[in-house]
Amino acid sequence: MKPALNGKVPTDWTAVWQPIQEGLNALSKNMIHANPTLSAFIFGLTERALIPFGLHHIFYSPFWFEFGEYVNKAGEVIRGNQRIFFT
Repeated sequence: MKPALNGKVPTDWTAVWQPIQEGLNALSKNMIHANPTLSAFIFGLTERALIPFGLHHIFYSPFWFEFGEYVNKAGEVIRGNQRIFFT
């Protein structure tokens, strides 16, 4: 029974997660464009709320290393806000 579930549950979860991920992405993009101040406040509030548990590093790592794109003069795509800043 368990081996069958080990293969079925992750497969089912990928189908369930896709619309949730798209909804979260659409919500965050709409929020950023509609009210950047509120978006920054929510980011900061979440960041500070995670500090007592030591999870704030997990929350901001994607913003530093993944989110954001920049194309330099050579045509290379630079990803991540930290790399964009240092470029």
